[in-house]
Amino acid sequence: MTYADAANMIIATAWDANPKDAVKLVKDFRDLPANRVRETVYVAKDALGSTFGEALSNMIESIPEERAAFSAPDDAPGHMSVRVIMYGPDPRADVIFVKDGEANTFEFGPMFSRPIDLRRTVEFSQITLGFVGEAIADGFPK
Repeated sequence: MTYADAANMIIATAWDANPKDAVKLVKDFRDLPANRVRETVYVAKDALGSTFGEALSNMIESIPEERAAFSAPDDAPGHMSVRVIMYGPDPRADVIFVKDGEANTFEFGPMFSRPIDLRRTVEFSQITLGFVGEAIADGFPK
């Protein structure tokens, strides 16, 4: 399994997709382009990846390497955390990366969704990304 395969798997399972809907759902989210970093213009919008799928893949690979920083208490020097939020039914996503208490929200897809009555939000953290990344690093071919 590659890190890109793992990113696709996380998209499908986090969204609880039916097998018949999973391929379209994964493509729709995976291909969301990096749009902007909400808090600052000093961080490149594609610093995590040029698409949502690439950003997930890169984080799955890198979070286990920085396990100590991601496991440290919130107020510890060098502490890092990640929250991933996926929105639907119109696909868009945010990745909130926090380092030393400073958050950067990477937005993928359109900045705003159309007005709708029923929305869905899925959220997960570096814990999910780290466990999957460690499983690949420990035994699956890359």
